[in-house]
Amino acid sequence: MILSDIGNLAYRFWKEIQDHFPFIELDAFVIMPNHVHGILIINLPPCTDAIYRVSDPKNDCLSHPRNDRFPNPIAANDNNNDYKRDAINRVCTGGGITGMHNPMLHENLSRIIRWYKGRTAFESHRIDHEFEWHERFYDHIIRSDESFERIREYIELNPRNWDNDKFYN
Repeated sequence: MILSDIGNLAYRFWKEIQDHFPFIELDAFVIMPNHVHGILIINLPPCTDAIYRVSDPKNDCLSHPRNDRFPNPIAANDNNNDYKRDAINRVCTGGGITGMHNPMLHENLSRIIRWYKGRTAFESHRIDHEFEWHERFYDHIIRSDESFERIREYIELNPRNWDNDKFYN
């Protein structure tokens, strides 16, 4: 695959995902002329993608060890669901209108892809102001070693199949 200037940006920012999200491990990926395939391995304790309320001390996500670069964005009072306030800025850190359901407060796949697509698009617009991503992305949870190997092989062989792609020019 010979990458265009925008393809090189997409490649560069894919590799930078780990710099911005240290709980991510990159596996196989390929930048195609009109799409990207990649495997992201998310290495987080099971509790960290939950809603960050301390209603049950046995389920206290706030006490789990976390990367200092990504401290828990939400802290709650033990006895109620009030959010702590930021003493410096005097603003609530509870997620705005969506409250605790704001996905951008959590370390999840949507946040990672939003960063990747946003960063790539921002720089790509300097080259081609009409560049745009599809609004959504396709994700799949890999549940077995066999599936992992099959998907990895598909990604690695994808450039060979470009001539058969429905978007091939």
